[in-house]
Amino acid sequence: MSSGKSKRRLDESLTSASGLTFSFTLGLLGVTIPLLAVSYGYRIADIGVLVAISGAAQLVSRLWIGALLRKVSDKWLVIAAGVLLTASCLLITVSSLFAVFVISQLLQGAARAYFWTASQTHVVRVAERSVGGLARFNLAAGIGALAGPLAAGILIQFQGQWTLITGAIGSAIATVFAILLVRLPPFAPPAHSSNTRMWRRPEIRAGICMGTIAGSWRGILGSYVPVILAVAGISPVIVGTLATVANLAAVAGGSGIGLIRPLRPRVVLLVSGLATGLSVAALGLMAGDPILAGVCLAISGLGAGALQTISTAAVADAVHAEERGDSIATSGTYRAAALVLTPLIAAGVVAVAPISIAFVVVGLLSSVLSFLGGADPEPKLGSNAAHRN
Repeated sequence: MSSGKSKRRLDESLTSASGLTFSFTLGLLGVTIPLLAVSYGYRIADIGVLVAISGAAQLVSRLWIGALLRKVSDKWLVIAAGVLLTASCLLITVSSLFAVFVISQLLQGAARAYFWTASQTHVVRVAERSVGGLARFNLAAGIGALAGPLAAGILIQFQGQWTLITGAIGSAIATVFAILLVRLPPFAPPAHSSNTRMWRRPEIRAGICMGTIAGSWRGILGSYVPVILAVAGISPVIVGTLATVANLAAVAGGSGIGLIRPLRPRVVLLVSGLATGLSVAALGLMAGDPILAGVCLAISGLGAGALQTISTAAVADAVHAEERGDSIATSGTYRAAALVLTPLIAAGVVAVAPISIAFVVVGLLSSVLSFLGGADPEPKLGSNAAHRN
């Protein structure tokens, strides 16, 4: 028993280490790719296209991950993600052609899809308590996501190529950690399972709504939050500081929610969803005041972080043990779609109204989702014991 616990803890530690280093590289690329593209003479519109390509690649790749997890061990998808991200980094060190940037972004999008779905699946299968395991994993990934941009800001002052090589080293290390993971068998759903209709199941509705709100928050944070703050007259230094506050709050929310037990998915959805959505809407009206803007970003970050952690645990714990790959992949697809569509919705509003209205619209849409978790009875999140019987 003690040996089994030790092996489980070691595997959890390896998964978290892989998440930290993988996220470090993603954070580093998030700063490096736009700056390198500008230095090579590409337009700002071209950078937007590259970001959209990566998001679309992630969304499309998620569509068949559930089927892949029924064919191969989740470990192999985590390894594949590390290889793809390493290749994404190294490609741009070879050429500055726009086509190379496009291929690099396609690889990065696929890597994101495979890594997050497969690693989260691995965590919920190994951890004694899925919420706690995911909270620890998200904490490690959050630390990496914060460290990556800081490293990029320092390294890119010397040479962009070295920044990319550093990113490749980070993702290569993540791959090594993934190789050391326990090899779990592919999922084998029961014969009565209806995988093609997973998204319609009422028992995972709350988890899907949580993931969608979290994805929407991340989408607006990475696109229009810096814009509205700058338009409101906030200095670049303060804008960067406020973005860091939001990300730190998300890390705190995602890791701290794991300490609370027991948890009801629909209660988490209602409380955290409203906190996130209403804070985003309020930011649209209070962006001119750095303190109030910081409060809005902190509250929304705490809520979104909690939703991201609980969404995966909710969909995993609500289905048969062998259906967890499909449920997590389905939830992740909704989150990825929200990540891509939210900036487009905001852009549509901005075309006809002030940017503050765009934030109100996005925030209210998230708030509405908070009430759509369904009224079906749900088991309390906590132990994976039922899945192990």
